[in-house]
Amino acid sequence: MKAVRALPVLLTVLVVAVGACIPLFASAALDRQLEHETKRWEDTSVSLVLSQEGDFFQTLELFRSDHSQVELSEGEAMNAEKAQEAARYAAALLALGIPMEEEPSVVPMLFASSGAPVSSGIFWCCTWGEKDKQAQLWIDDQSGRMVALESPISPSEVYASDSPFHEAAFNVLEYCQTQYPIDSLDYEISQDAAGDETAASTEDAVSVSKTGRFAQYLVTLSRTVDGRTESCPVPMMIDGEQLFFNL
Repeated sequence: MKAVRALPVLLTVLVVAVGACIPLFASAALDRQLEHETKRWEDTSVSLVLSQEGDFFQTLELFRSDHSQVELSEGEAMNAEKAQEAARYAAALLALGIPMEEEPSVVPMLFASSGAPVSSGIFWCCTWGEKDKQAQLWIDDQSGRMVALESPISPSEVYASDSPFHEAAFNVLEYCQTQYPIDSLDYEISQDAAGDETAASTEDAVSVSKTGRFAQYLVTLSRTVDGRTESCPVPMMIDGEQLFFNL
């Protein structure tokens, strides 16, 4: 009689126990399914449809505008060897003082703009040196041209240490003039000497600080298309012994 009375209780306990385990079983099954799906995704070659139109002004603007970045396993038009070759060529023209025997590390990155219409492109991040003294060039996957630069620069052999001018800046301007698909190039230069009581202003509106080199350049690239002049402003900056372009 007692066994008969205990049977419903045991069945109830069993049902409750099974019900409590169902979410665990479902979660484990879902984890296994997602694991397999992730593996299939990694093993599948993904084809990216880029909205890049080959307009170099848009390429420069894409790099410095608000965007998201995704590291890729490979480029589209270039492989790692070609990216290294393009980076070495650009570094030689820019006279950055990078040891040419040292191969840069190269990583392809997909950039997608945040605003509409969405544009995208692939850029190779090419890096020499260690963190304390590192040079970094960004190479456009389609054209092989340098689109951005961050690099240490050696003390100027021509200009004083408090001058906004430096040979490295003019090397970048010459690179743009000769390597970019443009008709002309102009630049404006200014120097922020805020907080420096020894600063003075020249007739060219360039404030010269006695404490160190800091200058901001606005490089304007121009081209003529169908009788119209199109311009693309690109920022460049010297901060101490560091040069930044299109960043």
